[in-house]
Amino acid sequence: PLRGMIATVEDGKLVALRPDKDHPGSQGFACPKGIAFTEVHNDPDRVTTPLRRTPTGTFEPVSWDEAMTDIAERLGNIHRRHGAGAVGWYFGNPGAFSYSHQLWLVTLMVGLGLKSHLFTAGCQVVNNRVVGGRLLYGSPFSLPVPDVLRSDLLVVVGANPIVSHGSVLTVPRIRDRMHDIVKRGGRVVVIDPRKTETAAQFEWLGITPDGDAYLMLSLLQVMLSENLADRALIATQADGLEWLERLAAPFTPEATQQYTGIAPDTVRGLARDLAGTPRAAVYGRVGTSVGRNGTLTTYLLDAVNLVAGNLDRVGGSMFGTFGLPGERWLTKTAGAALRLLYRRKRSRIGGFPSVLLSEPAGIMAKEITTPGPGQVRALFVSAGNPVLSVPNGAELERALEGLELSVGIDLYLNETTAHCDYVLPATPMYERDDFPLPFQVLQPTPFRQATEAVVAPAGQARPEWAIIDELSRRLAGRTPALTALQMTRKLLGVFGFRLTPRALADAVIRLSAGGDRFGLRRGGLTFRRLTHEHPHGVVLAPNLRAGVLGTVAVY
Repeated sequence: PLRGMIATVEDGKLVALRPDKDHPGSQGFACPKGIAFTEVHNDPDRVTTPLRRTPTGTFEPVSWDEAMTDIAERLGNIHRRHGAGAVGWYFGNPGAFSYSHQLWLVTLMVGLGLKSHLFTAGCQVVNNRVVGGRLLYGSPFSLPVPDVLRSDLLVVVGANPIVSHGSVLTVPRIRDRMHDIVKRGGRVVVIDPRKTETAAQFEWLGITPDGDAYLMLSLLQVMLSENLADRALIATQADGLEWLERLAAPFTPEATQQYTGIAPDTVRGLARDLAGTPRAAVYGRVGTSVGRNGTLTTYLLDAVNLVAGNLDRVGGSMFGTFGLPGERWLTKTAGAALRLLYRRKRSRIGGFPSVLLSEPAGIMAKEITTPGPGQVRALFVSAGNPVLSVPNGAELERALEGLELSVGIDLYLNETTAHCDYVLPATPMYERDDFPLPFQVLQPTPFRQATEAVVAPAGQARPEWAIIDELSRRLAGRTPALTALQMTRKLLGVFGFRLTPRALADAVIRLSAGGDRFGLRRGGLTFRRLTHEHPHGVVLAPNLRAGVLGTVAVY
């Protein structure tokens, strides 16, 4: 979270942050006096001590031990009486930007049992993209990114990177990099119903809302019917081109104009440009994920890049890798397990498949209120405010009152945590160490950077992972998995090793590209070496390497 920033601390208080433009992680945004970044850390309205809700609806401070003892006891009783299906957890978007939060939450939920309910904000913004990766490559972790630094034609669909700074894409100072494409004689085309901040700076092609899948099918139809595709090249990368050609055949630009609002000649011109430009990429984000055909659209985005000859190619849509020993087999194993869960683990309400162990947050209220086996009776909410952020917030707000146990882990009392039995204070990003673990494969310029905490936690605030860790310790013995985890901790402790998220992140850094391989590579990277010797980060390579589809596609 602190990548690209220089912090000023006075008397143990964070007083300013400013951008540091001299290293790979800097996003290059303005930060006058650091106010926008320090006000949360210093906010007197922050929750900095555990709070318990009283019968009158107000909150009173309690000790950590008192809160965790009661929470663990009540959660254990619910789990004993009703099983793992009675336990739910929601974590919001900020949770994705804390590696330790994610790692330990997944450990706890799997430890409680696979019938437990995990809800995330990902269902609203990115799960379609993840499922598209699973369907095409066999792994939800295989997500291509546009090679913005070397592309000569970038087509941006349903994304606004001038504002978002890149979503599921880590490109420091992305606005400058996009303008660089134009400066070297290339083009940036933005396809969006609205003339966004990004569209206003480049070529804008307006589209009817939710028409993206029809446009992608038309692009495929043109490229295949006009023999613009290199079929021999495609055959080395994918199976089933004839099947795709048959599916796309009815979707001529004339047939889809009523759904896209785009003239047929314009569609044909774009298809020819994509196939005829050696370095071109189509990049889609949230706008392509939230429509009625979100999963199909994200699938077709990659299919267009493939048929145009731009998948796994320099300047096209490329894949990042960790560079771990046996990475293909690790990806293959994880992909197979998650594919199995996708097919077999279904939500109780609606029968939706599991995406990265999670269920749609939109059904959370009904999972709480609908009687029967698997009804959610205990709900934890961390780094999120679903009463405001999920589509049916009013229904969820009413449902929260019927829970046997509800716990919020957050910085504030908000519309959701105000209904919780306990609110536990969490640390914001300046009060914990961090490493952007899930984003390592989303960097067109691969780099490593880790950060230490800048200031001590305010009051009694704790990192989310530490709260989850204590809860899992107190629940040890409730399930075989949690018992085994506790025994593993004790065994490792005998050898002086403490099992923490940082230890796991350090292992990834050491074993992946640029790492020290636990002392076998002199001068290689470790978590500590990154924070102490390379505070500005380390660029591993100027660009991604092409020809890695065989590693990331694991069917």
